[in-house]
Amino acid sequence: MVVVDISILRGTEFVHQFPGGVEVTLDIPAGYEEANTKVFRMEADGTATDMQAVCKDGKAVFVTNHFSTYVIAEQAKTAEEAPKVVNENVSTAQTEAAKAENTKNETVKTGDTANAGLYVMLMAVMFIGAGVLVIRKRKDLFTK
Repeated sequence: MVVVDISILRGTEFVHQFPGGVEVTLDIPAGYEEANTKVFRMEADGTATDMQAVCKDGKAVFVTNHFSTYVIAEQAKTAEEAPKVVNENVSTAQTEAAKAENTKNETVKTGDTANAGLYVMLMAVMFIGAGVLVIRKRKDLFTK
């Protein structure tokens, strides 16, 4: 998928709304099939709106009345097929677009798989060692 932020600067202010609508033409990324290419507008609430783009001759054309962040994505042919990633820089908009595009409900593994018992044992050994050192120092202070 490719993320595109479309904005116009008039003087010192950004113009986002166009009451009459504006026709936008974007290049379709190399390797994308026109028949499976979609353009989505990323909304402020994280949802994606299909812009009903017409894809032809390597271009995606759609009409919008609002400039913001858009995502060009290739629709998966099967549920198991992963979306193509063209832009390696992951942003919040890309993450939200990937969520909107994903048709499977899979739980993401976010935990650490390291053995926690090993770390607890190492901490215990460190505390015992520190305790022994403190006791020896106190004995040395009191015996002198």
